[in-house]
Amino acid sequence: MIAEKPSWVRHEGMQIFSIDVQPGGFRFVTGGGDHKVRIWNMKSVCRDVENDDSTQRLLATLRDHFGSVNCVRWAKHGRYVASGSDDQVILIHERKPGSGTTEFGSGEPPDIENWKVAMTLRGHTADVERDEPSRKFSRARNQFLPPFSSTINGAKHANRTGA
Repeated sequence: MIAEKPSWVRHEGMQIFSIDVQPGGFRFVTGGGDHKVRIWNMKSVCRDVENDDSTQRLLATLRDHFGSVNCVRWAKHGRYVASGSDDQVILIHERKPGSGTTEFGSGEPPDIENWKVAMTLRGHTADVERDEPSRKFSRARNQFLPPFSSTINGAKHANRTGA
């Protein structure tokens, strides 16, 4: 799909490397060279409200990476956002109740939505893809649990230890 980027979608003058629209179309997420993940209101992109200042455009800025954010993807149910960065970390973000915070001293208003890191996957140096549903082994039961699908759309991975 080719779409024109609204002028207000930006990452502090840095490039935007990835964008994904939430299933259901309520939000979209961007990742950029400013080391941030930004969650935007999809309603603001519609022509009839694009210039309406009463519609909140930026819903949250996630500042948890220490390198350019190269890939952002919504989970298929829309509850989680995965982000991968040059810092060799994949973060799984989850929306929590209440409003968000802001970076101390930034002068930016607080986030409209409250997004927190739910999981951190460190040391990734290869692409992340999804092959098949995963199975987890329960030591307590000494058996495999029923298969489950990864929340990251896309999950074959390697880390520094080769595990």
